[in-house]
Amino acid sequence: IMTFVAISKYHMLDFSPKHQWEDIVNSMGEGILIVNNNDEIKYANDAFCKLSGYEFFEMEGKNATLFFASDTNNKEMVQTRIEDRKQNISSQYEIQITTKNGDKKWLLVGGSPYKDKDGRGIGSIGIHADINDRKIAEQNLISSNNELEIFVYKASHDLRGPLASIIGLVNVSNYEIKDVVAKEYMNMIGVSTQKLDHTLKELVKTMKIKDTSRFDDLIDFNSKDQA
Repeated sequence: IMTFVAISKYHMLDFSPKHQWEDIVNSMGEGILIVNNNDEIKYANDAFCKLSGYEFFEMEGKNATLFFASDTNNKEMVQTRIEDRKQNISSQYEIQITTKNGDKKWLLVGGSPYKDKDGRGIGSIGIHADINDRKIAEQNLISSNNELEIFVYKASHDLRGPLASIIGLVNVSNYEIKDVVAKEYMNMIGVSTQKLDHTLKELVKTMKIKDTSRFDDLIDFNSKDQA
């Protein structure tokens, strides 16, 4: 990443990188892609070619968004980033591309405006890291969490039905049973079922808290208006 920063800051590359920088760029593990203001591909290092499955001559001059973006959402997002570059805004984002063999691959992109020696914006330079394994793991985790949530809700529903019946029977028995010892046993059953019912409610509440949206409101603890 520091190599990328140095290359970008000191304008070590143009659309046809000088030979002395070729070895440095191609030794990087991350893929570098340079496009002009029309999103036409002007340069790609070996690492990016490996990520995409294409040779550079196959992608040179092609519209990067149309060539790689896998769906409409990705295309719209990339177009927004291109406009950011024209406003001299850098950013980092995730994108799913379609490789040469048709596979979908997730990349983490750090993009910056690309300028000529006079400081004029002539395109964008992006550094691309392969995060496909991480994204697959995230998606698997989301799927597992969804399955767990469904199981918790179903189990809670299935268990609370019989529990409600037991609680109701215990309440009725207090009016019917006269024996003191039997009443004591029934009360113990009632207390236990109430505890279990409370545990199930808290479990469902925990699942709801997990899905609560984060808020970033600032709280002024020194304000006298705070309750």
